[in-house]
Formats: sequence, C-alpha cells, structure tokens
Amino acid sequence: MMTELRKRMSIFLWVVAAAFILFIFLQWGMNITGGGDKERRVDTIAKVNGTPIKTRTYVEKLSAILNNLRDSQNLTYIEPLTERLVEESAFEELIRETIIRDELRKYKIDVTYAELIEILKNSPPKEVLEDSLMYTNGKFDPQKYISILLNPANRYFLYEHTNRIRESYPMTKLNSMLLSGIKVTQPEILKFYQEESLKVKVTFVPFRIEDYLDKVSLSENDLQDYYAIHKSEFEENEGVHLKAVTFEVKPTLTDQMEAKREIDDLYELYAGGLNFDTLAILYSQDGNSNQNGGDIGFVKKGDLEEDFERIVFMLKKNKVSEPFQTSFGWHIAKVTEIKGNERKISHILIKIVPGYETISQIKEKIDTFKRDAKDTGFEEITNTLKLDVSEIVLYKDNVDLVPEIGQIVGINSYLFGERRKEKDVAGPFIGYDGDYHIFLILKYIEPEINDFDEIKDLITEKARREKAIDLANEEARQCFEQMRMGKNLHQAALLFGKTPRTTQYFSMHDFIPEVPYSSEFYGLAFTMNKDEIGITKTRKGSFIIQLHERKEAEKEHFADVSNSIFANTLLKKRESIISYWFQNIRENANIKDNRHLIDIY
Repeated sequence: MMTELRKRMSIFLWVVAAAFILFIFLQWGMNITGGGDKERRVDTIAKVNGTPIKTRTYVEKLSAILNNLRDSQNLTYIEPLTERLVEESAFEELIRETIIRDELRKYKIDVTYAELIEILKNSPPKEVLEDSLMYTNGKFDPQKYISILLNPANRYFLYEHTNRIRESYPMTKLNSMLLSGIKVTQPEILKFYQEESLKVKVTFVPFRIEDYLDKVSLSENDLQDYYAIHKSEFEENEGVHLKAVTFEVKPTLTDQMEAKREIDDLYELYAGGLNFDTLAILYSQDGNSNQNGGDIGFVKKGDLEEDFERIVFMLKKNKVSEPFQTSFGWHIAKVTEIKGNERKISHILIKIVPGYETISQIKEKIDTFKRDAKDTGFEEITNTLKLDVSEIVLYKDNVDLVPEIGQIVGINSYLFGERRKEKDVAGPFIGYDGDYHIFLILKYIEPEINDFDEIKDLITEKARREKAIDLANEEARQCFEQMRMGKNLHQAALLFGKTPRTTQYFSMHDFIPEVPYSSEFYGLAFTMNKDEIGITKTRKGSFIIQLHERKEAEKEHFADVSNSIFANTLLKKRESIISYWFQNIRENANIKDNRHLIDIY
C-alpha cells in the first residue's frame, strides 16, 4: 500500500511540476532570466519557413518527454545534462514535425472522410488487438470491435483514435509517394548474400605510410611548395575568440546522504517482505534493467566493477546483499541463478547525483555572476572571485567540441546561427562533463587562409605523409616487380625487409588488422583467383596480396535466408531514401531559432 501511495504521489507531483513550468513559461513570456525587456513575451520559440512553433507547444512536448523519462527510470530528479539533451531533442522533433506538415500541405496530402472510415473499420488500434475480450474462439472478432466504435459510451476512445489516424495516415501516404519506385532485385539479394558468405584467406605484404615517415626529409623549399599547391586546404573557417569560466556540478554531502537514506529505505522495505523485482521496477534508477525487475543477466568475473563483483560473487543463490556503493551509486544486489563461474544478477540502483537544491544553488551563483559581469565587467568579477579563466578559439567546423573543455550541447548553433554581440556574456551552457560553462564573446574571426609560419607544423606533417605514401607505393611497386621476375612473395618481401602476414578466412565486412577497412584491399582480394598475386594502393599505403583459398557461398543456404535479406535490404533502402529526403529539406529550410531569447542555452 505504501509503495503504491508513493508511486501515485510521485506522478501527482510531476503533473503539478509540469503545470507550474507551463505557467511560468506562458505567464512570464519565457523571458525567465530577468534580463532585457521584462514586458516582452516570447510566444514563438522558432519559425520554420515562416511557420511559427509556439512556446506552449514546445513546453508540452518537453514535459511529455521528461515525464516519460522519469517514469521509465524512476527518477526523482533529472540531471542538467540529461535535461539539456532532452530539450534539444524536443526542439528538433518539433522542427521535424513542422517541416513534414509543410510538405504535406505542399503536396495537398490529407485524410479523406472515406479513408478515415475505411481505416477505422479495418485497422483496429494495438490496444484493441491485444485485448482478449475482443476474441471469439481464439480469433479476433471484427463485430465486437465495430460494437465498440458504435457505442456512445466509447466516444472519447473514438475521438482519440480518429485524431491518431488524422495525424499518422498523411505521413503514410507521403512515404508511399516517396518510396513508390523502391524495389529490391534478385541480383541485389544474391550480391548481399555473397558478400556476407564468401570468404577468402590471403597472405599480404604491407607497405604502410607509418613505416616510411622516418625516411622522409623535407627542405624549407619543399614545405613552401607544398603550401603553395595545397593553399586552399589551409583556409581557416569562421570562428570566435572566447573566454570561458566553469561552474562545477557535483553532489554535495547532503546529496550523498539522501541517496544512502533512499537505498536504506528500500532495503527495509525488502526486509519487511516486499518483492525484490517489484522494488526494482518501481524505484531502481538503472534504466536498462529496472523494467525487468533489475535483471542484468549472467556475468562472470571481470565483467563488473570490482566493488560490485566482490559483493555479488560472495552471495549464494536467491540471497540479497545489504546496500553497497560503487562509482555508479548505491546498490542492493540479488543472485538469482548460479551456472559454473557465472552468476545471474538483479540489482536496485540509486544514483548519487546533484539534487534539486544543489543545482538551484549553482544556478543562483551563475545568475549572480552574470549580473555582476554585466555591471562591473567580466575580468573584474572573475578576478574578485578568483575564478579560473581559459581563453579559447572555437571554429564553426568544430561543431560543439570546445577546445580544453569538450563537448557542449548547442553552443555551435548559438554562436554561429546568428552572430552575437562582442563582450556579451553567454550561457550557462551544459557540457558533457556535467558542468556549467559561461563564455565571454571577445571577437569573431573571419574565414581566411592561414599564414605559412602559423601552421608550419601542420604543413610539415601533411607533406611528410604525402612523401611517405609516395615512398611506400614506389617500394611496393619494386617488390611486385621482383615477383614478376620470378621470386616468390616471401623472397621478394625479404629483399625489402618486410614480413608477410597470413589472414584467417574473412568476408567483405570483416576487419583485418593493419588494413584500412572497406578499402581497395578487399576489392582486390575478392576478385583474385587462387595463388594469384596482385598489388593495390589504399589511403594508408600499398599492399601486395596473394590469394590462398576461397570459400564460396553455399547455394543451398541461400534459399533459407533470401526472404530475410530481401526484407532487411528493402528496409535499409526505405530508411536511406526517407533520411536523404528529410536531410535535404532540413538543410534548405529557413529556421529562425528564438531559444536564446528564453535562455535555454
């Protein structure tokens, strides 16, 4: 009873929280940072080709995704990085939906009344098909389904189902239009089967770039010539000079004590007779295992973190550990089965993460810092607070990878989507390190070709590699010429100080050490005859190859797998076409992103 009450109370609180967030966003016009024009309302979070995406729509989408995440992982609080990634996902999903709706309008694709009635009658929703009451003598009974549709008491169900059809069926029609010419031929199926099933065994002699770098000597004139020929390759992309300050986010002692209290409470509930699997489903914060009662499957020594392993391998079958801590948080573990050196394990996890109060205090510090930076200056406040400041340059082609810091969600689109004012203080941005980062925008850098002296080391490295591959290719050619003159592969290789390598049997999709994956090496190896010797160039050097054996694809097995290959190939083709179609439209769409006005970044 207490468990159910806690679960219901958790749901109630999240509903209240979502409603409060919506109230804040709508009443305050999303201008929640306290800066700028306090009378301004930001009702539109973005525009796609002139079509507005309302702030209310974004908040509702975000709340739905966050609530689903909380429910699936039993979270009482979502970490800032996770929340920021969800914000990005919700925004992109709305952009996608808006673009697709525009395309549907463009092609005048909708659902006619006749189509709606036909789908209602002949395509029951999943929840109806899974209801045992809808079956007669083990078979789905269409009349029972029709009775549900005609019953006035079910008008809300009919309304919801009709709306789902109106939303989804136009996309089905659009997909049919885009994919109407897609087909998979028998030769394609056979080619895929042969690539997967045909295997060869070869001996090869590698002439790799790395083996020739030390043999390269370059003069100043060589480097100048290389720079002159490849000058366009050294164009510096658009960039921006920044100063960065980091506000570390880590659990406080209070957060650690709260996690320990929660795991102790769960252990008491188990000791009091509650089912372990039920507790894992309701409370474990391991999203990969909680819905399976905490089951993480069979493990052996070496598979787990040492602290976890030490506990579980001391447990007997069906025994449950007391709470213990690892780098993941606090656990209660249970061994459900023992098979030789393996243990089948279930666990309940409570993570040790910064709590709501901790994050609120950090955000207050950040807000104060930004106000003081605006009033007294960035340099003055960082000096006063003795904060570490790093000066960096972020280039547009770095995407979200910031030098000295790492990946930061959304910073590239913020800084380069439209140019910000110099001396503006931007942030907080959340990094993949989990910390908050504030940036002072110093100066934008225009695209230009770097001077020779500035990038001499880079020029030297590129020129050396180009010269090394020339040496490798030439030596491989000379070695191959020795074989044409009568020496066998091993004799010729020895003349050049090379050691031949012999592979196991491999397919077109297998990885071979020292060989560039999916390169010309594979193309040559699979087109040679037995004992034939050939030479090929790749991006990492040249290879001389001798084919030893071929294992042809078994024709008898082809019939067993052809249907599966057909289905997978068709699915990949369809996904590729849809992906290419949407990517092309997305790149050409005129998107006005207003998220910076609501301090989402």
